[in-house]
Amino acid sequence: MIKQNKEKQTCLVIMSFGQKYDELYRFIIAPSIKEAGLSAIRTDEIFSTSSILQSTRKAIQDATIIIADVTGKNSNVYFELGLAYALGKPLLILTQDTNDVPFDVAHYRVIEYRLDNQRSNESLQRKIISSIKALTEEQANRNIEEKEPTKEEIKANENSSQLANILEK
Repeated sequence: MIKQNKEKQTCLVIMSFGQKYDELYRFIIAPSIKEAGLSAIRTDEIFSTSSILQSTRKAIQDATIIIADVTGKNSNVYFELGLAYALGKPLLILTQDTNDVPFDVAHYRVIEYRLDNQRSNESLQRKIISSIKALTEEQANRNIEEKEPTKEEIKANENSSQLANILEK
């Protein structure tokens, strides 16, 4: 299962399987994730004694970011993307055809790509890296905004409220 700690965040990759997807993951996506400072795992790399559905849901839940390649309209990819969407996970969507992007998630970051040559591969890597960095920064900012107040902050807020009440009198 995915182990996530403060030192190493995880990016779960949801995509179809097969030689062209395996090569895309191994030579472009996974190195890009690593370059962006996260560890990469693909859903077929999850090993667990629980059911596939349970382990996939747990992996999605534990991941910092989800990358979903929706190329080819694979129903399993859509299902896992739906789980990630329902859990409010930060999403990066990859596709070779924007018609494959479901309407409900089209407002997320979508990278359309071609694997025509080395330049297009490098372009895809740069886009993945910059998108992951932007998503992790947004997530960090969101976590700061949503953090629980400390005891000192609560006490300071109570004191300022008491002071405001005194001044109003």
